[in-house]
Amino acid sequence: MPKALDTTDSTKGAVQVRAFRPKKDSKAMYAIAEKLPEWFDEDALEVIEEDLDECPGFVAEIDGVGAGFILYYSPASIPAPSRYELIWLAVSPKHHGKGIGTALLERLEKELISLDPAAELIVWTEAESSRSKHYAMTRKFYHKHHFEDWFIDASDMEYWEVERLYLRKRLGAEKPKKTHVSRRERRRIHHQSKKDGTDGAEN
Repeated sequence: MPKALDTTDSTKGAVQVRAFRPKKDSKAMYAIAEKLPEWFDEDALEVIEEDLDECPGFVAEIDGVGAGFILYYSPASIPAPSRYELIWLAVSPKHHGKGIGTALLERLEKELISLDPAAELIVWTEAESSRSKHYAMTRKFYHKHHFEDWFIDASDMEYWEVERLYLRKRLGAEKPKKTHVSRRERRRIHHQSKKDGTDGAEN
């Protein structure tokens, strides 16, 4: 991935967003996630720690001090041409309400469009059924930034314990290229969908 350019705003107290650097930033970004137990439990923190070592993203700073981060990848669970998934977005509690989450999201969107003019961004969060006021704030944030509700995943509730709301947003002006699927593969998908009782529709 091309290295993203740092912002150049030198105003004191201004938010600067730059490319995430794992060796330099992981510890400080993990510390931010630890301060958000309403969103990230111990299991989530374990996954965040791994993703901080592997996934690309951006860091927001105020006066040179880390204030938040955003990470993304190409999803393996719901793959599609030009699709990217926002996997973590965290802002230090003392900097909530300062537009840092917006700055991080806008920088990520700009990066993805530069990489792929047909880019689509997806993200999941807890569905309304969880009754969490904190995740209600999360849903409100994504809706404010023009993400649309996609579908609710109620599978594997034993593991997730909550229904998951997937949202998505088309970023690029171009349409994604369709991948070729052979007739044999289409027949297999159709047969499997009938067997599973699903309609076999694409995501």
